[in-house]
Amino acid sequence: MKFVLWFPWQPLTRADIRDPHSEQLLYYHSLLRVIPSIFLLSNSMRKERIAEIVFLAENPSENAFLLRFEGRNLRYLSPDWLSTGAILVKAFKRGEKLKEKPEVFVNPGVRLERLQSEQIRELTKAEYVLNQVREKPVFSTFEEFLNILPLKTDGIRIDVVFKEAPIRPTAKVSECKIDSLDQAITIINFRKDEISNAG
Repeated sequence: MKFVLWFPWQPLTRADIRDPHSEQLLYYHSLLRVIPSIFLLSNSMRKERIAEIVFLAENPSENAFLLRFEGRNLRYLSPDWLSTGAILVKAFKRGEKLKEKPEVFVNPGVRLERLQSEQIRELTKAEYVLNQVREKPVFSTFEEFLNILPLKTDGIRIDVVFKEAPIRPTAKVSECKIDSLDQAITIINFRKDEISNAG
């Protein structure tokens, strides 16, 4: 199962993630909670999960880039936001290398890819979308959303659109409050696990 996360990019430094009052840390707060919720179990990793973060620049003329996590090779990811933040900082530092090559290694199971506009158009063709909103979580519609997800299918893709993302896929949408996106993903994962274990 793959999650595609649509997020507007801003710089992030090691100093930002070490300062609990940093504005940049607050900006990335939801994303730093969502990534561990996709992969981590209490004592292991979901090897079959993939997460692709489409980082969109504020200036549309600047190229977007994609940060890809693959559960089967993923290392150094912990439940705390510091480990996820450190991976993002490392990825952003290596982003300069995307000018020379289309793909850059970041960590085991994590790599950066340069995106062209036609690739972004292709990526927007999503079928199931979780949309982040500021207020009023609509978990009744989230339950309906869960019921239409083909969780018996291994190839399912769910797009997660963070607030203010300038590009967003249009599809079957469920809205989740800012603080409930990671909870929603955890519920989807557990439902998927139940179906897989039932055989």
